[in-house]
Amino acid sequence: MLSGRILMNAALLSCVSLQALTPGKTHNSSLTGSLQGDDDSSIQGHIMAYRIEARHGRMMPSPECSTDTDAQGNFQCVHLESGSYILIASALRWPFTSVHDQSKSTAPSPIPLFATYPANTDLDAANLVQLGSRETQSLEVQVHGDAGSDLNVTSAAGKSKDKALQVSLMGEDFAVSTNVRIAADRKDGNYNIKGLPAGAYKLTELWSDNGVTHQGSAFISAGQLAFGQAAITEIKPYTVTGSIRYPDSAAHGTVNVVLKSTATYDSHRYTATVQANGTFSLTGVLSGKYYISFDPESGLYIADVLVSDHSAGGAVLTVDDGHSITPLTLVASPASGSIAGTLKLSDNEQHGANIVVESLTSHTSQLVPVDSQGAFKVDKLAPGEYILYGWTDVRDVPYDSSSFLRRYENKAVHIELQNGTLASGVEIECNKAGS
Repeated sequence: MLSGRILMNAALLSCVSLQALTPGKTHNSSLTGSLQGDDDSSIQGHIMAYRIEARHGRMMPSPECSTDTDAQGNFQCVHLESGSYILIASALRWPFTSVHDQSKSTAPSPIPLFATYPANTDLDAANLVQLGSRETQSLEVQVHGDAGSDLNVTSAAGKSKDKALQVSLMGEDFAVSTNVRIAADRKDGNYNIKGLPAGAYKLTELWSDNGVTHQGSAFISAGQLAFGQAAITEIKPYTVTGSIRYPDSAAHGTVNVVLKSTATYDSHRYTATVQANGTFSLTGVLSGKYYISFDPESGLYIADVLVSDHSAGGAVLTVDDGHSITPLTLVASPASGSIAGTLKLSDNEQHGANIVVESLTSHTSQLVPVDSQGAFKVDKLAPGEYILYGWTDVRDVPYDSSSFLRRYENKAVHIELQNGTLASGVEIECNKAGS
């Protein structure tokens, strides 16, 4: 477990500039500090620093620093870009070496398998280490000697010898590797994890069978019990096929079927173009849960999903061995709604400003550019509820993460749109974060 101290109206929408997720163009910032135990002893270990950045609308980790501490537990991560950071401390060897004084002999110090800053249970964009351009922050990282949880994990690979288990830490909007790899028990082929700190995790097992690489995963929450069990489920690729039932016999332009993972930390997205005969095929789809939709430019929306001519009951598709992969029938209807308005911009906010239009019905988001006067209009919208957000520079915003957008819902415009109607006169005012 890790803690630390850092030294150092309905139609009116505020446009938010997210400083914490705006990476600099130069590597001129630093994170320094030390690892310390409960008794203020210095701890030797390894530090990984990840910058969490917005890429293609998702929050993604980027490893920026990998370094060992010195004998007194001090570390330096230099030449960093500004942005939001998470630090992960792991052992040079098991257990860590605890150093009270250079002149004294070292003694083992019982600590968790790894430790993070900020704490595992508090990982979202608002709580990460915020590093500014040309800034040096000094972190006093406290490593607590809590026992953590012990976990027995059943392997999906049986007694295959060529395998290992990786542990990733789950934030609200992202997942980051802890650099911890667990070897399988030689007797039963399963995994025994000792001292797992409280938090949410993804366990990923990789193994090879006759030259073919396989992958399995399990999601767990540690901290409630001293001992727990989990089982790895193999992640298999599937093919999702089907056809479109168009509302008329007229010719339609290019239509793409899109599958997007329901998990905010998962960037898996699959797209297939509908053929002239109305059929589509999405190949290599990994097992999981997905939102299914048409791309916004098609001018169509999915009114229903049919499996064997029976409604599947929503736009969430489960892909795994336990669910039928019978060809789908997507009932298409024309999307003819529109929203128009103005984004109020100052002279220095015109570059990169966009509107994010989030559909609560299809669970998709799209970017809408504004002209030099801030005017915008978005067409081909399906009926349903929308939330509009404004941003000074959307390149640095994880706009495809609904959990992230919810933090700014109090500054958002909610619109209930009927098909074929125009919601006009929406005024959106840009403000800086914290103003």
